[in-house]
Amino acid sequence: MAPNLHQTYMTPAKSKNKIYFQWDFVGRTLGYMYKVNPTLKNLSGQEKEAWEDAVGRTVMTKDLILDTNKGMLDMMTESTYPDQKGKHPQIGEEVLELAKR
Repeated sequence: MAPNLHQTYMTPAKSKNKIYFQWDFVGRTLGYMYKVNPTLKNLSGQEKEAWEDAVGRTVMTKDLILDTNKGMLDMMTESTYPDQKGKHPQIGEEVLELAKR
């Protein structure tokens, strides 16, 4: 993570490791949620689809953080950013505990 410490907001990350991959994935999930009426009432077909996608991506986020499917996050990161092969920072205990909720 050190290569990313002093970058300004909205500057692409120098090191696109699994933490960056997860951050990007969650950010894109939020994009789906912005398309949905927050009351979840009378949703259009497009809103229902966006909501279902957001829920699915949220479940997947938890599974990736907790490494439910061993090595899946590392594999997904390496397939998107091949230069990260074998470079996998550990997710801290505080984040793991929050993800278990």
